[in-house]
Amino acid sequence: MVAKESIDAQQEFHDARAAWAADNLAPAAKVYNALVAEEADLQGQIDAAQERLDGAREACKRAAFEFAQEAREKAQEAAGARADKVAAVKKDYDAVAAFPDDGSAGTLCHYPKVAADAAPTPRKECLEGEPGALLCCGAAQRFLKDGTKLSIETCQLATATTYTYYPALPDGALVAPTPETWRFQCVSAAQKLAAAAAAALATGYMMA
Repeated sequence: MVAKESIDAQQEFHDARAAWAADNLAPAAKVYNALVAEEADLQGQIDAAQERLDGAREACKRAAFEFAQEAREKAQEAAGARADKVAAVKKDYDAVAAFPDDGSAGTLCHYPKVAADAAPTPRKECLEGEPGALLCCGAAQRFLKDGTKLSIETCQLATATTYTYYPALPDGALVAPTPETWRFQCVSAAQKLAAAAAAALATGYMMA
């Protein structure tokens, strides 16, 4: 009985100490438990936010890739359309700016370039032309503001005083350059023109 009473007394003492410690630690424990719960809640929010961020990042990558693909396709379409336009402009311009080589109107009739020690070669002969529309080899000229003279020798109507010059088409041009009007004057076939004029006068005289 004595031992039991001693043990009960000790147990009561220890229980009292535990209760006292629990009472003193209760506020801190309450704060601690609240902080632990808040930490868990914040961690959950962080995990959810990270998941949303990862999803948004992947969606952004897909959207950026699709945008880049669309931009690339549009660029290719634009480049193709530009190339088609450039080819069409060049085709049409080459058709109107081409020089014939059969002696008809527009044929170049300058003296061909030869080596320094070579004999000169004759001009390209211009065709006679239709009655009343004789052709001659003439010089079309234009003077620039700095005094530079541009010249081209070509077969044209003997009665022509102007020549339509087509400037070189720039590479990749989308619009053809505007043709220029140059002064033109015959430089050859004067004898033919004089003979034709004399024949016309003689014919008129005979008819009179």
